[in-house]
Amino acid sequence: SSLLATRLQMVMMPGLCLLMSSSFICFFRALQKRSFIRAAATQFVVVSSLWAIALGWAYGSALASEPVQDVASQWLVDHLVPGDTIGIIGRPFIEDSPAVVHQDFFYKNTDFWKPRFKVKLIGYDASTLQRELPDYFVVSSKDGFGEKFSAVRAYPESRRLFLRNFIKHYALAAFFEKKPKLFGYHLKTEKNSDWNIPFPKIFVFKRK
Repeated sequence: SSLLATRLQMVMMPGLCLLMSSSFICFFRALQKRSFIRAAATQFVVVSSLWAIALGWAYGSALASEPVQDVASQWLVDHLVPGDTIGIIGRPFIEDSPAVVHQDFFYKNTDFWKPRFKVKLIGYDASTLQRELPDYFVVSSKDGFGEKFSAVRAYPESRRLFLRNFIKHYALAAFFEKKPKLFGYHLKTEKNSDWNIPFPKIFVFKRK
């Protein structure tokens, strides 16, 4: 995946260099003819084009890299012991949960799959959480979890009770997120952006 991202950058580099060189030639020719309006227009087009190419480069590289769901899945395989229990809020789907959680939940009663972990559907039920207390808890931004969550602001009361118990028993162990990166800086994506549909944030909590 990282190799694909590198190849994408290598393919785009010649075109980017060609655009930059030709635009500077046009800019200086316009200045020589004292056509300042044309020079300014040329610069505007150049800057806009470069910015569009840079954004396309950043998003293209991110799309070509390894999915965040697979990264989280590999982390679970590397750090958990076979037989550990994993709690989840809702039914795990491959689009928003680590692959190992999805597989161990849906294929646990089949002959062709040997589950690594015991995946338990807890929901927002405080009594079920208190009774099961799984070793780990995996949630995503699609479950309503953000980088910060509060039991005070949660609604309704049953969810507030669940979160109060959750905060008491669990601590964040790992966090996985994919963001497009440009010149070493992560680009901010909106909370309800379409980008978050294929690339949700995934949180792994460990029992204290």
